[in-house]
Amino acid sequence: MTITREYISAFAVLREPETSGDELDVPGLPAIDSCLASLRPLPPQGVLFGVSSEGLPVMLDLWNPSPGPVLVLGDAATGKTDLLRFIAGAAARTHRPDQLQFCALTPHPDEWDGFERLDHCFGIVGSGNGAARHALDELLACVQEDPAANPVLLLVDDPTGLDAAALDLFHSLLLNGPAARLPCTERRMVWPIVTLNAGLALELPSWLALFRTRIFGRIAHSELADEFTPAPDAALHNLLAGGQFCLRSEGHWLRFWVPFVPGPV
Repeated sequence: MTITREYISAFAVLREPETSGDELDVPGLPAIDSCLASLRPLPPQGVLFGVSSEGLPVMLDLWNPSPGPVLVLGDAATGKTDLLRFIAGAAARTHRPDQLQFCALTPHPDEWDGFERLDHCFGIVGSGNGAARHALDELLACVQEDPAANPVLLLVDDPTGLDAAALDLFHSLLLNGPAARLPCTERRMVWPIVTLNAGLALELPSWLALFRTRIFGRIAHSELADEFTPAPDAALHNLLAGGQFCLRSEGHWLRFWVPFVPGPV
């Protein structure tokens, strides 16, 4: 069974209406460890974002700063947080702590329970308090003062909850992120990967302009989707909420799946 059929089969059962009190026999979504086992060996400079419909890895090359900060757009409950958790889990499984770290800023730290125990974890920080300002300040200092420090994935789940001071630091990190290193011989930097509800994104045009690379989850309303994707054939309304995303790559739309992350280890 292809990975696409695995996902469609699992989602079809999950969406069936309950007709009795019996538990549904839900086929498991492809899990991160079995997925990684089938994909290895992966390039050491890559961070896994998911698996394409053809079963190939979709990755971010940490040694190539040209994509710049990454923005993940989609409706509510489309799996944006799950994508960030998968990226962190995959990074921890494929890299040593001295090779790569991650920091998560989130309005719901409980959704990241257990990740703080990983040696790769720079921090799991609530975005609505002063700890977010402290974490962003540390990361900005790392970018400005220590370019040879270990690379860090800055996973920001909905930055609209940051206070004004934290937003200023976050803005500086976006401006001083990977794209600012071009031309670049350094391989180590802070990589912002940020989620945002599509309905809010149009109200923040100055922020949208800072993201060179965009990943899309399901956007049900075609008029809203067209505001973000002038290229044809995106069909964002057809993406399966909770596990499927797409991005524009080499002139075409690349769809990919996010394997299930049962836990951080």
